[in-house]
This record gives sequence, structure tokens and C-alpha cells, in this order.
Amino acid sequence: MPAYVNRISELPAKQFSNYDGAIVLRSVVRPELGGTRDLSINAVEIPANMGTPLHVHHRSEEAWVVTAGSGELRVDGGTYAFGAGDVLYVPPGVEHQLVARGDKPLTYIAITVPAVDLEHDNVVIAPFVAQRGS
Repeated sequence: MPAYVNRISELPAKQFSNYDGAIVLRSVVRPELGGTRDLSINAVEIPANMGTPLHVHHRSEEAWVVTAGSGELRVDGGTYAFGAGDVLYVPPGVEHQLVARGDKPLTYIAITVPAVDLEHDNVVIAPFVAQRGS
């Protein structure tokens, strides 16, 4: 039976090996949790001046609702600044990277359809590399 209300702070935290173990993800809605076939919703926290690797999901489109902090979305050769209250979107098959900027962690809700398995279906193009002065 699905959980109709989830408290993010009470959900188990998972750190991903292919994300340098620094990024924390809490699964809110996923097929393996029941109640959905195609949707995943995750609460994510990236420490200040850290980021995801440059990566692509070939089947899943992805949107993020930024709840705190600020950062950069690197996509299609461009860099786009964003902050709390912004919504970001990347279609399937597009390489992208999120980087936390400032002195606070970046937190957001990640939504993917169909649900993406970050350990297996996430294709890393290049690891995150901190820039000097980051």
C-alpha cells in the first residue's frame, strides 16, 4: 500500500557511489515502494560547491523544484543560474549537470518519468570536478 503522506526528514537517506558519496537522496515515490508504475520523486541535497557528474538519462525526462540554496544547471553547452523557488526541466537524452553554488546546500525535489535508477540507468559522461574558488 502506498504512503499518501511522507515526511522527507523521516525517509531513509541514500548516498550514491557514482556521485562521490556526497549527494544525499531520499526516495519519496518510486515503483518499488508501491503505488506508482512510472514516476519517481526524490528529495535531494547537494553540499555547497559540489555537484552531480555530467550525465544523461536516455529514457527519463527530469524536472527539479528547488526548495533551498542556489546553483547552476549546465546543459546544451550553456550554464543557467537558478535558486529557491525555481523549476528546472531536462528532456530525455540530454546531458546535464547540477552544481550547488554559495555557502549553503542545494536542496530540491527531483521528478523523473519513467522512474530512473541512478545506480544503473544513469550514464555518467564526466565526473564532477570542483573549480578553483568554488
